[in-house]
Amino acid sequence: MCGRNRRHPPARAWPWLRTTLLVVSVYGFVPLLGILASRVVHPHLLDDARFVVRSGHQVVATLPVGTVEKALIHRRFQHTSPIVEDDVLYLPGSDGTNVDVLLREPIEVKLPYLLERRRTTTQVGRVALQVDDPEDLRAAFAALRSETGITSTG
Repeated sequence: MCGRNRRHPPARAWPWLRTTLLVVSVYGFVPLLGILASRVVHPHLLDDARFVVRSGHQVVATLPVGTVEKALIHRRFQHTSPIVEDDVLYLPGSDGTNVDVLLREPIEVKLPYLLERRRTTTQVGRVALQVDDPEDLRAAFAALRSETGITSTG
């Protein structure tokens, strides 16, 4: 009986708090959408002469097609952010990496970072990354190799 006599403030008692929380929620949600959209708007790019590897809007490396030995489908889940480890650049998506691009010679890459001046440069011999369709990327590299007469040594 005691519980029934208690008066609770109405849900609309503090409209300023509800408005403030709504604004803060939207303010936090918009940058998240921007980060997710940057992966769709700025994908990796492969043409007849080069393979541009990106992380969001930042170009990480531009690989001449002739430096690519081959692309292997290989799933990894251990890395969640861009890192260079043991001569391998890992550029994971939300569920790791799914392609390894083996290189004929080491190339220079510029690791992605929020602030441009804090990006570091290093050499790698392999790039592990996330793509939407790994089989299409592998087939595209194979087709480019056959068109240009580049043969695989491994």
